[in-house]
Amino acid sequence: MTTTGSMLDMLSPVYEAFAGGHYAYCAALGIILLVALIKRYGGDMWPALHGDLGGSLLTLAAAAATAMATALAVPGAHITLALLKSSLLVGVGAAGGYSMLKRLAMPALLALQAKLPLWAQPICRLVLWIFDKPTAVDAQVAAATAGAAAVAAAPPQGAAATAGKPTDVA
Repeated sequence: MTTTGSMLDMLSPVYEAFAGGHYAYCAALGIILLVALIKRYGGDMWPALHGDLGGSLLTLAAAAATAMATALAVPGAHITLALLKSSLLVGVGAAGGYSMLKRLAMPALLALQAKLPLWAQPICRLVLWIFDKPTAVDAQVAAATAGAAAVAAAPPQGAAATAGKPTDVA
């Protein structure tokens, strides 16, 4: 990631929103700044932040925190469990519920699949099929892999094995 500005340039909009009394806007900008800083400087320490899972978790946290910041902008608002729950639900929706579930829940479901009771395994397979249905690209990769395995199992013998040697002419 290449940036042309300094850290102060990134902090300037947050400070201006705070100084102008726009606290909800300040909180939203602060959350965006925090996620950017975590990805930029935390990615070296935790490389997963640059992958799908890390990006999804950061997006969920940012969306939920932004929803909470908006709710807390109301005078007299307090942090409650109900606010935390609704902020998390808004965060999942804002971050793209399908993408979040696919990237966060499916790896856990794959890992737990064999440990589930027998009655739950068909349900698990159905959920996995819904969320992880093979695409045309997957079919092409499977076909290429099968072809490579077939060639490795029975390597080609060349034209001589198929049509005979030129000296075999009667």
